[in-house]
Amino acid sequence: MHFPLKNFWFSLFLATMMIPFQVIMIPQYNLMVKFGFVNTYTGLILPKLTGVFGLFLMRQFFLNFPKELEEAARIDGAGIIRTFFTIVAPNAKPAMTALAIYTFLGAWNDFMWPLIITSDKTMYTLTMGLNFFKTSYYTFWQYMMAASIIMTIPMIIIFLSFQNQFIESGKASAIKG
Repeated sequence: MHFPLKNFWFSLFLATMMIPFQVIMIPQYNLMVKFGFVNTYTGLILPKLTGVFGLFLMRQFFLNFPKELEEAARIDGAGIIRTFFTIVAPNAKPAMTALAIYTFLGAWNDFMWPLIITSDKTMYTLTMGLNFFKTSYYTFWQYMMAASIIMTIPMIIIFLSFQNQFIESGKASAIKG
């Protein structure tokens, strides 16, 4: 869609990718405290659902989306919302799947945010659980390596389940026209 200063706003959003997480973690934590999301699954999941990388990835996909399909839907009498949900969104499944895999992988491997937002040991994630295999004097490497292998199994299953859509997303971004 076209609107005033579209490229300026996109550049501003893109510039926020240069801000390190350490700069925004305290304001983000304060926001979660105000909403009452500390030690909840919502507090663990909600901040990871959106990000500038997702905006960038989906924008790049939609820039290459054929305008003819949208114009054909408009000629057939579909509005903007109907065109999006019946034409654009089904064709964007490969890009959305790739984004979902990247987002899940980033959240699955994150250590810092769960460490900040949780204080109850029952809410700890697996990456934080790996830290319990370390003591002040000794690290139980055999247990840590076994747990690391077990942690990769869900990611392998997710990738293999959505492999076709993931590969289609790569094909769509490589072929122009």
